[in-house]
Amino acid sequence: MIVCTIDKDIIRYPKCEKKARARIGEVWGWLTIIDIKWNEKSERWDYVCLCKCGKTIKPIKYINLTSGKTKSCGCLKKEQSKKLAESRIGEVWGYLTIMTPVWNERQYFFTCLCKCGNTTNPIPYGCLVSGRTKSCGCFLVETCKRNCKNGKNRKFYYLSNDVYLKLASSYEIMYTMILDKQNINWKYEPKLFQLSNNTRYTPDFYLPDTNEIIEVKGHLNKKAKIKYDLFHMEYPKYKYKLVFQKELEDQLGIKCDKFLTYYDKYIEEPLKHIEHIADQQRYNDTVMDIVTKGYKQLWDVIYEQKS
Repeated sequence: MIVCTIDKDIIRYPKCEKKARARIGEVWGWLTIIDIKWNEKSERWDYVCLCKCGKTIKPIKYINLTSGKTKSCGCLKKEQSKKLAESRIGEVWGYLTIMTPVWNERQYFFTCLCKCGNTTNPIPYGCLVSGRTKSCGCFLVETCKRNCKNGKNRKFYYLSNDVYLKLASSYEIMYTMILDKQNINWKYEPKLFQLSNNTRYTPDFYLPDTNEIIEVKGHLNKKAKIKYDLFHMEYPKYKYKLVFQKELEDQLGIKCDKFLTYYDKYIEEPLKHIEHIADQQRYNDTVMDIVTKGYKQLWDVIYEQKS
């Protein structure tokens, strides 16, 4: 039995080696076969190749060469990625224009020129396409200014029980619409709380039926988080919840930027045209009419978005 097995190997091995060595010098893609090596585990000849870039790669299967699965040591893929990256120069995504591709270990990132004139750090292409990165940061600043309580000429009106209120941001407007739609009782900025670090905190909303404090935010910075955590620790009798932009969009069924665009169209812009009215009573009545009509149009848009 042993002699027969050895004889078979002796017969097969030289023939295979002769056939394998005959392939030395063949070129597949960017690879040239320069040597062969016996693979004891798989009982086959693997091939040592020299890449066009000058790098020698570890032994690979012949089928990987003939099928095109392996075309280079990896530099071909990088070269193709480079050409693709260079073809993307000049593309505009949000406020950003792609300027220079930068290789980052496994893929190309892109430095971009922002609309404001700043140059960004290298950004993954996926972040540009998905809209995750829209600017050097100025877009967020502009959005915050538009939503800011002290923004220039900014008015956020809401009609509640035939009384119009001035709210601090479009996020708060969206949340009041959600509360009213669900018939939840609410109070806006009901109370000022003194905290132990000599700061004061006025929550956005209070829900008396559930004894819940609600804070509505587009995003949460470190300073605000410290204040909220301190309030939660010092006033444990209140339930506390942070509501962020995504939850508002999911519940109301419209993106915040679109909501703000429609708010400006149906409420903000019409209000600008009545600032000349001197009579206070007439001005208040006109504001009431504009806000009432504006929110009806807003709800129509929201229902249309959902359908």
